[in-house]
Amino acid sequence: MEGPADVALSAGGFHPRFQRPEGFPELRRLHLSLLQGDNPRVRLEAYFALTANTVQFGARLELYAAALGFSVEGLLTFDALVRFEPFGFEVDIAGHVTLKRGSRTLMGVAVELALSGPEPWHVRGRARFEILFLSAEISVELALSGPEPWHVRGRARFEILFLSAEISFDRTFGERAAPAALPQPVDVAAKVEEALADPRNRTAQLTGAGRTVVTLRELPDADGRLVVHPLGGLSFTQRVAPLGITLTRYGTSPVAGDPRLDLERELTVDDADPATAPVTVPLTPTREYFAPAQFLDLTDDQKLSAPSFELLTAGASAEGVTGRARERAGVFASTVDYEEVLQDGPHRVEGDAGTPVAFGTAGLRTAAGPAARAATCRTGRQRFTAAPPVTSASATPAGPCPAPNPRRRRACAGPPRRPARPGRKPPNSAAPGRHRACASPPWGVRGDLPHSHAAGRPSLLPYPSVPDHPHHSRRDPLSGLTFLSWVREGLAAAGGAVDPLTGPMTSRTNVTLRPRLTGRDAVAVPARLLGPGDVTGIDTGQVLRVFPAADTADAEPHLFPAVEFDRPDLPGMFTPAAATETGRLRPWLVLVVVEERHAELLPSDGGLPRLRCPRSELPVLAESWAWAHAQVATDEGAGEAEAEAEVDRILAEEPDRTLSRLLSPRRLRPRPRYVAAVVPAFDAGRLAGLGLPVPDGELRPAWPAPGERPEVTEWALPVYHHWRFGTGLDGDFESLVRGLTPRALPGDVGTRPMDVGAAGGGLPELPAGHPGRLLDLEGALRSAGTEPRP
Repeated sequence: MEGPADVALSAGGFHPRFQRPEGFPELRRLHLSLLQGDNPRVRLEAYFALTANTVQFGARLELYAAALGFSVEGLLTFDALVRFEPFGFEVDIAGHVTLKRGSRTLMGVAVELALSGPEPWHVRGRARFEILFLSAEISVELALSGPEPWHVRGRARFEILFLSAEISFDRTFGERAAPAALPQPVDVAAKVEEALADPRNRTAQLTGAGRTVVTLRELPDADGRLVVHPLGGLSFTQRVAPLGITLTRYGTSPVAGDPRLDLERELTVDDADPATAPVTVPLTPTREYFAPAQFLDLTDDQKLSAPSFELLTAGASAEGVTGRARERAGVFASTVDYEEVLQDGPHRVEGDAGTPVAFGTAGLRTAAGPAARAATCRTGRQRFTAAPPVTSASATPAGPCPAPNPRRRRACAGPPRRPARPGRKPPNSAAPGRHRACASPPWGVRGDLPHSHAAGRPSLLPYPSVPDHPHHSRRDPLSGLTFLSWVREGLAAAGGAVDPLTGPMTSRTNVTLRPRLTGRDAVAVPARLLGPGDVTGIDTGQVLRVFPAADTADAEPHLFPAVEFDRPDLPGMFTPAAATETGRLRPWLVLVVVEERHAELLPSDGGLPRLRCPRSELPVLAESWAWAHAQVATDEGAGEAEAEAEVDRILAEEPDRTLSRLLSPRRLRPRPRYVAAVVPAFDAGRLAGLGLPVPDGELRPAWPAPGERPEVTEWALPVYHHWRFGTGLDGDFESLVRGLTPRALPGDVGTRPMDVGAAGGGLPELPAGHPGRLLDLEGALRSAGTEPRP
C-alpha cells in the first residue's frame, strides 16, 4: 500500500466486518485444495491481516462428496478480530453438515457461535437439527461481566415442531467494589507546546528546486538553534495531538482546559537586536497521521469502519516571502539623461547640463537607430572599418545591445547571433549567440555617468560618484524589460533592520521564532539565519555571462564590466537587512575590476583564489547598492498596473525570463589589461572565504571607506569568480567626434551650379546673363558659410 495513511499488512484479505483502508486492493482468500478433482473435494481458505490497531485471522473449510444420488455437504468457518486499544476481541464460529438425496435434505446439523469480550464477556449461539420432516432448534445468548461483582445474564430457547420453550436468567454474585478512580485530566496544550519547542520537531528546508546556490563553510555548534538558509523555510510539527478539532479524550484520560487547540496563522520573528521591530511571517498548516480513536469518542462500529489513521493538522510551515509574494523593488517609469555636444569649430555650441528624455525613447533609439542596425559594428576603431571575414565560430559579441525579448528576435548593435534555445538560459558566457541579456544595461553607457561639464568631458576618476537620486527600479515599455534594484525570497526577505548604506550592518544571525497556540503564550524557538559570513563560494552554474568576455583583447573602454547570474535574487540573498524607503539595499557580493599590473591573483590552497591589490583600485562600498539589479523580460506595451502583475507572475513561474547583474563602476582606460573579480562585500564574507575565523556581531564592509585606516595600502580578498580582459583604443563614436579638427571651407562647398535657362517642358527660356538662369543645387553636406544663389 502507498503512503502511511493506514498501516496494513494482509495475506488473503481482512475480517468480514472490517472496512479495508482506502486505496487498499481487495484481496482473494488464500486457498488450498486437499484433493484433486471436484468430487470429492476438500477446500481450505484462510487469511491473516495486521493493522495499526488490530490483528485479524480466519479460515473456511468446505467439504463435498456425491455418489449413487446421495451427497454430503459440509462447511466450517472461523473468524477472529483482536483490537489492541482499547483491548477487545470478537470470535465467530459457524458450521453445518447436510445429507441430501438429490435436492431433498435427509439430515442436517447447523451450529453458530459468537464470543466477544472481555468487557463484558458475551456469548451467543444457535444450533439446529433436521431429520426428514422433523426439525429442532436451540439458541443460547449469554453475557458475563465482573469480577466485582460477577454478573450473568442469559436466555435459552428450544423449539421442536410446533412446541417451543424459553428460559431467561439474570444473576449477580459477590459484593460491588468501590468505583475505580478516573484518570487525571491531561493538559494537552502544554504537551503540544513542549513538543513544538523540541528541536527534533522542527526542520528547515529549501524552497523551489532545493539548490543552495552557494557553498557554505563548516558551521560552528548552533547550540540547539535551527539553521535556516535564506532561500529556505522551516516547519514545526508534533504528534502529541491533532490541532483544529475538538478533543473529547486523550488516550483514556479526559482533556484539561480548552479541548480545541489551534495554531495561529502567523509566526513572529524577533531579532537579537532589541532595537529591531519584530516581523510576522505567514504560516501554512501541515498535517500528520493520527489515530482518531485516541482523541475522539467512537463507537465500536466506528472504530472498525473508520481508517486507523487520518491526516490531521499537526503544525505549520513558514517559507517567508516566496512565490507570488516575493519581496522586490517597485516598478515605475523613469528618465535617463544625455549630453548633447556639437563639434563645429568657431560655431561650437555647448550642451546644457543634461536634457531629460523618456526612457522608452532612449530605448527606441538604442534598439532601432542607425548604430543598432550597423552590420559593421564591432569594437574600438574597427567598428568603422569594413567587416573582416568571420574565421572562428567562437567570436563573442562585445558591444552593448538591448536584452532580447524571449518572444521575438530583434536587431542589436552587435554581430549576428544565433537565437538562444527556447525555454533555456545560456549556460555560460563562453557560448556565442546564447547570451541571455545585453552586455550593459541601458544606463551602463557613458552618457548616463555623472559629468564634469566645466571640462567638457566625463570625469576620469577610476570609480566616479553615484548621483544622489533613487534609481531603484525602472521600466522600458518599448524594449519589454523591467529592471529592479533587488529581488529576495525566503526568510531572508522577512524583516531585519534598515540598511544604513554606510558602515556596519546588523548581522541578524540569531533570531527567535515564536509560534503560538491561540489564547496561550508563544513558544520561543531559537534559530540561526545563514549570512554572508557563512559563504565560501557560489555555484558556477549561476554565472550566465560576463562582459567583456573572458580574454577579450579590445573591449570598448567606455562600457561598464558586468557579470550576470541565473537567479534574480542572488545579489540580495544573504544581505540581512531591509531596504531603505527609497529602495536601496547593499548586495552581499560586488564586482571589482583591477588593472592587471596592480593585481596579484594567488591560486587557491584548498579554498578560494585570493586577490591582492592596492586599496585605491577598489570601489566605494557605500555605493554598492547602485551597481546591482535584477532584470525581468516582460511583454511589450504593458501599462504600469499590468507590468506590476506581469513581473510578479514571471518571477514566480518563468525563471528563464529573469536574471540579476552586477556592474563595476570603474572607468576603463584604453589599452590596459584588467582582472575582474566577484568578491564579498562584507568583512565576514572575506574572512570566511580566506578560511579565517568569523566573529559574531555586526557586519562591517569588506574594505575600509576612503579616509579610514590610511596605514593599510593593500588588501586581500577571496574571489568567487574571476576573468581577465583587455581594452582597445578609445574608439567609440563620441571619442571619434571629439577627435575631429574643424577647418574653414570655401563658400561653394556642397553646391553645384545648374543651368535652367532651357529647361523645356513648356517652361520659358531665359536669355544668357539672366539672374535666374543659374541656380545652386545643394548637397547633403555644405559649409556653414555657404550662401546659395537667390
